[in-house]
Amino acid sequence: MLLYSKLICSLIKAAYALRHKKHSAVTIKKEELFNKKYYCSHYVSADAWKELPRCLSEKEYSDPYRVFQQFFSYQSLNNWLRCWGQVVENALCSDSTSIAAPLTACTHLIKLVEAAHLVDVREVTHVGECVKNGRSLSI
Repeated sequence: MLLYSKLICSLIKAAYALRHKKHSAVTIKKEELFNKKYYCSHYVSADAWKELPRCLSEKEYSDPYRVFQQFFSYQSLNNWLRCWGQVVENALCSDSTSIAAPLTACTHLIKLVEAAHLVDVREVTHVGECVKNGRSLSI
C-alpha cells in the first residue's frame, strides 16, 4: 500500500508539471473514441475492458491534459499532497482525521489516474525513439 501511496504522489507531481500543456498530441475522431488503441496498453496482460476509462467525459477522454488543468483548478499541489496523505492515513488508521469532500476528491483522483493512463498509452516515448505502438517518431 505504501508503494502505491508513493506512486500516486509522483503522479500528482507529474500532472502538476504537465498542467499547462494545452492539448494532447493525439487527435481522436468521434467515430474512433472506442478504438482500443487509444486507451488499451500494449502489455500482454492488458484487458481492454478493465482499461477503458469510466469517469472521464468525452472531452477529457479526447484530451486528457484537460484533467490535469481541472485537477489543479480544484486544489493546489500542496493541498492535493496533503489530501492524499489524509487518504492514506485514513486507510491505515481508524481514528484518523476525515477528508473534506471525500467523494469529490476521490472523483478527481480517479480522473487523474485515468487521464495519466491515456497519456501513457498514447504518447510516451521509449528507448530507440519509438512510440509504444512501434512507429518511429518524426523529429
